[in-house]
Amino acid sequence: MSTNKSELPTTRDVLSEHLYAAVKTLHPVSAGEVTGMLLEASDQEILNMLQDRHVLKERVDIADRVRNTKNPVYSEDTCTSSMELRSSSISGEREQLGEIVFQKVLAIESNSDMCAQITGMLLELDSTVVSQLLTSEDDLRSAVDKARGEYLEQLNQSVQVEHTVEEIGEKLYATACRKYPDYADRITGMLLEIPMDNLIHLLDDSDELNRKIEMAVEVLCDKQS
Repeated sequence: MSTNKSELPTTRDVLSEHLYAAVKTLHPVSAGEVTGMLLEASDQEILNMLQDRHVLKERVDIADRVRNTKNPVYSEDTCTSSMELRSSSISGEREQLGEIVFQKVLAIESNSDMCAQITGMLLELDSTVVSQLLTSEDDLRSAVDKARGEYLEQLNQSVQVEHTVEEIGEKLYATACRKYPDYADRITGMLLEIPMDNLIHLLDDSDELNRKIEMAVEVLCDKQS
């Protein structure tokens, strides 16, 4: 008797059934919805939840709080729960929330290094905002695009600064080398400790630049004496 392979349950199906059964013992009212949120994790992560009930409970609690943020019921108990979430998310649960955010972002940004950077930027937001992003794919995608743009801009500015420092260093070295070739390297290093804005102005003022060079030489000579 032949068996149709397409009818055999996949690993994901088996894990889903076991996960639902485990979640139902902790959160019977919304087990289906909470399970659906947890199934966004990888098979290995789901297996870890099934093997460690403490991990499962933490993930269920986070998913339930995210679900409540999406569908808030305002009462004294829920307000207290919300306050507890804000304070506790900064500590232990922040790590679990970070894993959930990372998996969500990874589905949008395939580059793992960029994904890690974006996840870190999103986790700097208030936990309530992060929870809201997890309930809306459109909002999360917009936040990811914005974070990616800001990170690339910072990266570009950093590269520009590096190039600027290199160019200024070359000009300082050339000026110092004309008068003190033996000390040019060390003079340049000392001058590069001056704030960038002051260095830029210094290059436009030859008299002041020469004065700084002479001061640097005096310091070097004093050290040698």
